[in-house]
Amino acid sequence: MEFSDIELVEMFLRVSRMMRRGTHRPPPPLPPDGGCLPPSPPPFGMGRVLDRLLTAEADSLTQTGLAEALEMRPQSLSEALARLESDGMIARRGDDADRRVQRVCLTEKGRDIAAGRRAERESFAATLLAPLDAHERETLRALMKKMLDGGDAL
Repeated sequence: MEFSDIELVEMFLRVSRMMRRGTHRPPPPLPPDGGCLPPSPPPFGMGRVLDRLLTAEADSLTQTGLAEALEMRPQSLSEALARLESDGMIARRGDDADRRVQRVCLTEKGRDIAAGRRAERESFAATLLAPLDAHERETLRALMKKMLDGGDAL
């Protein structure tokens, strides 16, 4: 079966859009009694921060290490951390060994939100990847890793 590179990229973009639709959560509905809105989920970038902190081996990460792990500009991460901190989801503290270094950790509230978000993402991933068997998933993973590794030149 013949296909062009453009067709392959278009299919990849369609899957990407499908993934964005599946991970986008609409804002919560207005309460009928006019009371307070339930808390809205954190925006995508902030959700990634919470997820990375939840899955970290250590109880906290340095701000620099977190930026590198998420491939975020330090300035963008600082903005996200400020909002997460003001919302009570993370705490920042100086490193015991080097006070110039900021360490970031989840609060109990942040851990609860991150765990709920993680469960939703796992459910979405299972649904999205359901048509693929284990071998196809491993092949897809290897091909995507190869593309990401080669994409550093872009």
